[in-house]
Amino acid sequence: MRVFVLSLLVLTSSFLSAAPKKGGKIDRQPGVIVLSEVLEKPIKLTVITDATVYSDKEGKSKLGTLVKGQSLILESMTERAYKVRGKGRRYGIAGWVSPKAFSSTDPDFVENLKKIHTRSINVQQLIHAGEVAIGMTMNEVSQAIGEPSKRSSRRTEEKQTSKWEYVTSDIQNHYQTMQNPYTGGLYRQYSHSTQIETSRVDVEFTNEVVSAIFESEDNDRGKVKIIVPPIVFAF
Repeated sequence: MRVFVLSLLVLTSSFLSAAPKKGGKIDRQPGVIVLSEVLEKPIKLTVITDATVYSDKEGKSKLGTLVKGQSLILESMTERAYKVRGKGRRYGIAGWVSPKAFSSTDPDFVENLKKIHTRSINVQQLIHAGEVAIGMTMNEVSQAIGEPSKRSSRRTEEKQTSKWEYVTSDIQNHYQTMQNPYTGGLYRQYSHSTQIETSRVDVEFTNEVVSAIFESEDNDRGKVKIIVPPIVFAF
């Protein structure tokens, strides 16, 4: 077996689960991340200035104005726009707004949200390709390559480690040559079957995040991939 091992700085927070509830799926629109599918608890933002609300993420069609001074929940995001639902000048309004209109108790909330967006896109690409990378969560791994053939885990005061084993095998039938006692003719007769391992992938987790990947030589897919672990977002 070829062994790929890399130690990671595993980030945790009180509101961010190691495994997204719904797999961190991307919205129907390309490049849109639905935060409820990535984070366990919602992100609250404060509107610091009256802001134009658009019906589309590209900012082409105006809906109205989001009134400053209110707190609201961030629903979805792209690299350049946030989708929110809040109070307009005359009635409730929902749509896409520039990130510049918001503040948070986390001074790095803009950069952290960009990291969440980038990570979610990368994870979905890996899942679509059926690949696993260091930094993925258990839920993401199961979406990418399915449920393991075997699981094992170990817990200490400092951390929890787990191992998922993926084994692919083929059934090989064996036959023996027999002779017909009456005609003298030869024929093949089934004897038995054996199960032969054709490939193997072992995925190790530290605190529910992939920390190492082991692949059999004949299943080597090249250089091991690495992504950012789940992002910390402090409030």
